[in-house]
Amino acid sequence: MRNIIFLCLVCIYSNSTISQNLFERNEDRNAWSLDYYNASAIGDSINDSIINAPGISVFFELAGKGYFSVNVGFKIKEKHRLSFGLTYLDYDTKDESAPDSVKYNTWMSPGIMYYYLFGTGPSYLELGAGLSISPRLNVDFYSDHPLSLHGVIGYRYQKKNGFFFRAGFTPFYRVNVWFLPLLGVSFGYSW
Repeated sequence: MRNIIFLCLVCIYSNSTISQNLFERNEDRNAWSLDYYNASAIGDSINDSIINAPGISVFFELAGKGYFSVNVGFKIKEKHRLSFGLTYLDYDTKDESAPDSVKYNTWMSPGIMYYYLFGTGPSYLELGAGLSISPRLNVDFYSDHPLSLHGVIGYRYQKKNGFFFRAGFTPFYRVNVWFLPLLGVSFGYSW
């Protein structure tokens, strides 16, 4: 893995100071030779930044996916995150006491979100998508569809053993019902 990382760095930064530090000119043979100590140090620093990236976060989201949500996020790869949560959403259901009327209900709906992060920590641009589904809690008929789709384009501040913050545009789509262009903010802790 270090060799692949090293080759990528050499290709990208061939005219930069990194390449000048990795290679030294051997005047006797008129050739370039590799300084393995510096290459190893660069590989180690890249590995350290991956290992020290925050892996788990617990956060409270206001607006965004619904009225509010409580979430737990996990690192699945260096730039990939997955979160599970409970979102407080409203659903319209058929009122059994009056056949032509609809009742307004709110429930904590389980959901899942996937995020891809751009940038280097602790500040990231995040793109994400996910869904929530209503538990049917003894309701015979939904006027609304029980499936909701969520998206996010926003800013994420996340570091290991520290404060967690997210803010951004969080479009919400209730299948066959409505689309809402929402904004949301999240606060929490990551480690």
